[in-house]
Amino acid sequence: MALIQHMSKTIDDFRGFFNPNTSQTDFEVIKAVIETVSLVDAQLKNHYIEYSVSCKCKHKEFLSCNKLDNPPCAHPMSLVAGYPSEFKQVLMNIVQNAKDALSERASDRKMEIQVEAQDDKVIVRVCDNGGGIEPALMNKIFDPYFTTKSEGKGTGIGLYMSKLIVEDHMGGTLHVANDQDGAVFVIVLRKLEPESVCS
Repeated sequence: MALIQHMSKTIDDFRGFFNPNTSQTDFEVIKAVIETVSLVDAQLKNHYIEYSVSCKCKHKEFLSCNKLDNPPCAHPMSLVAGYPSEFKQVLMNIVQNAKDALSERASDRKMEIQVEAQDDKVIVRVCDNGGGIEPALMNKIFDPYFTTKSEGKGTGIGLYMSKLIVEDHMGGTLHVANDQDGAVFVIVLRKLEPESVCS
């Protein structure tokens, strides 16, 4: 039911997405990340995927493994301006793609979602050990209607819309690379100054 309500809210938000009068709002990235992962927590566990959510700023760090603890911090430092529902949809797209890639592994399925608040930007990394993206396909991964999934299992719209949301509507960047284990999707957003510091 929570997933359906989230999808309904996202559809409502997307109705006005291309309206130039739509205004941005300030939101904490780590809170949006936790809310998004909570929607897919059961799916990840049902696919035997071990996951972790971490958050780091110059004041504190925390790490939650296979559970969703709120960050033990009264004043998170990951404040950005943008569209929280759309950001959650971006993260949902990336996490679902990682889940699909990991489902092809026989065992040892792992995903990491890292939030790092630097002085002037907030970086979100979604890493998996699903084997990565073929180098020949790397430049096409954000193209509209391009998908590596079998017919009927992917539209090729998710990552294209994700890049549009992050870069054209939130002034950030979204890119992907491979590390030694799998794919790493990186979202970078401009950080806003909070009213008070993390203590």
